[in-house]
Amino acid sequence: MQGDSTAALQEIEPVELSAERLQERSENLPSDAKHLESRRILHATSWMVEADRVSARIDERFQAAMKLTARRDKVYFQMGLWYDQCLQRLMDRAESVSLRKAALESKNNAGGSAGGSSSRRTGKTGSESHELAGLHRQRDELAFLAVNMYAKALRLGQHKYVYQAMPRLLTIVLDYGAAVQRALDGGSADSSSSDNAHGSAVTLSQMRSSDEIRSRTARMGEAKQEVLVRMLRRISALRDHLPGYLWVLTLPQLVSRLCHRHPDVIRVMFDVMKSIVYTYHREALWMVTGLTKSRVAVRKQRGERICSAVRRAGKSHQNSIDVYSSVFGDLIRAAQQKPKDSKAKTMQVRIGSARQFRDVPVLLPTQDALAVRLPSRKHGYAQELSGFPPDGVRATIDQFESRAKVMASKEKPKQLTVIGSDGRRYRFLCKQELTGDLRKDARMMEHSAVVNRLLAADHESSRRGLRLRTYSVVVTSESTGLMEWVDRCTPLRFAVKEAYQDLGVESPMALTLRVMKPLQKQQED
Repeated sequence: MQGDSTAALQEIEPVELSAERLQERSENLPSDAKHLESRRILHATSWMVEADRVSARIDERFQAAMKLTARRDKVYFQMGLWYDQCLQRLMDRAESVSLRKAALESKNNAGGSAGGSSSRRTGKTGSESHELAGLHRQRDELAFLAVNMYAKALRLGQHKYVYQAMPRLLTIVLDYGAAVQRALDGGSADSSSSDNAHGSAVTLSQMRSSDEIRSRTARMGEAKQEVLVRMLRRISALRDHLPGYLWVLTLPQLVSRLCHRHPDVIRVMFDVMKSIVYTYHREALWMVTGLTKSRVAVRKQRGERICSAVRRAGKSHQNSIDVYSSVFGDLIRAAQQKPKDSKAKTMQVRIGSARQFRDVPVLLPTQDALAVRLPSRKHGYAQELSGFPPDGVRATIDQFESRAKVMASKEKPKQLTVIGSDGRRYRFLCKQELTGDLRKDARMMEHSAVVNRLLAADHESSRRGLRLRTYSVVVTSESTGLMEWVDRCTPLRFAVKEAYQDLGVESPMALTLRVMKPLQKQQED
């Protein structure tokens, strides 16, 4: 019955029961039976949503389930999912109405320039504007409800829902903050009606309409600002309540949105990121130091601001930031450097110094060393408190070997060898992508981690041990990075190429190049 929500509903609740009827049925049940009834209601409600049998009383069913169980975290999480789904549907509807409104406004402008009557078209535009304003009010309410439910689930369930609830909570708040800033700037879709696309004279009525639009947009921005402040308060309260290592999981998402324009959102992001870097500087600096080397002025300035705030925490943090910054600079130069002899197989590199690594222990940037491990029965007490193994368990960098292997590729990536404090040698790929962005590689690893969690949650794939092999990606700047070397595996491109060679068939890549080059030459001629 897995995956068939309609058939499942026929088994546990063939006819939808109202919240009042559910309460009547459960009033005299013993405590154990009440817990089972709560689970039944939750399953039935979630399957109703999945089967698109949605009524206006879904939230009342969640409230009924909440009264029957002490495990309210699950109910809060399911309610958050429900409000989130409603929000997505409403946003799709609002986008459709906004497009219709823009089309009507374009017709109005065209009709006005031709001298025709536009009173009927203006009435239609007003109707669309009224509907859009109503949808925006519903969006404000649903966005806050989703954030509030996710926050409550995280407070009670903590790491149980962190991978599902935390990213969505932050995404809703950050996207909503961006929408608020656009409204405060007067950048709503309504403002397009004041554009004079046909170069005709602006009439007095158009000027009044433009003033009304700006005034209405400002009022909408102020109302949204109040909702945003309430959301940000939830995040601040959650930051004080949740263990710090759970916030380390949010660092890639926060780093990717550090150019956010709303000042209140940025202030909360700074507070969260500063506390993460201060508490977990050995791990977090591998993710944050690259910001200070960014080519984007805003990202660079904000990364430096975070590091400057952490520097003031004490000499130890200051030394760590200085060493990480120096190592990142050396890695960027190594990635950009090319051997004088284009056929050279090795070249000289200098990454940090033995003295630096002796004075400041720098963790090896491997996936095992930097990954947060959520508490479980097999983990020790120290790791349960911090999310990471205790000091001394993870290897640190003793030194980088001075000779690097130059790989056979256009940008000449280098294979670096690091000697760890455990005496082992670790290999990394230091590369540059002039036409790409190494942040995409980091996002792909995060995506692969999500796929692995889904595979682990599925019984059949877990039994077969299915998983993607992932590795750490350190972004030293937008175009350079350091990747953990993966031994005993074959890149997909090479495997496909060998398969075509065995078949005696031209590979798609070679065929594409053979067809493309003559066409390029024709264009140039």
